[in-house]
Amino acid sequence: MEVRVGRILRSRPVIALVSGVTALAIGGGIAYAISNPPAGGVINACAKPGSELHVSSGGTCGSGFNHYSWNTAGSDGYFGSGGFMTVNSNTVVTLVSKTLPPGKYLLTARVDAESYGPNSGVICFFTSPETPNGWDFTTLNTSSDWTNLNTQWTMMLNTYSGNGGTITVACQQGYVFTNSALAKGTLMIERQNSLG
Repeated sequence: MEVRVGRILRSRPVIALVSGVTALAIGGGIAYAISNPPAGGVINACAKPGSELHVSSGGTCGSGFNHYSWNTAGSDGYFGSGGFMTVNSNTVVTLVSKTLPPGKYLLTARVDAESYGPNSGVICFFTSPETPNGWDFTTLNTSSDWTNLNTQWTMMLNTYSGNGGTITVACQQGYVFTNSALAKGTLMIERQNSLG
């Protein structure tokens, strides 16, 4: 696969016009590469000043071109759970998870919970290999009257610094609630170089 992305031009009005078209072309090329990831999950590109940028799965560049590569999966990104999951009986339910290499990360999660039942809700938290029982606990009380849906959400912000492994956003019914609730979560991860 080879995608021609754009030619570098010198005229300012043409650069402005071509920049927008090139951004669309690059986005389309990268989106194609990610939706059809090459073997090993690495995107390879060749670039030469005053020439075209080529994204290819070959990994080699012609004479005079510089070779660039990047990981299609990367550790940074936005991860979601899909739909609502039932949280009941003090069983821990993983809403979303991501395996990370060793490092320092900023974690941002959103948890949505809902229920029609009285005395219902969830307690949600992050887990990691170093802290399997969780940290940054937050409670969402979704208690209702059986006729109205009570929807609650919260944002969780924390850091992870460790040897890597699976990070999760998880919830459980907890001891304070007698009825189950539905919950779903999303997780945004950003690798940090300067976290203390």
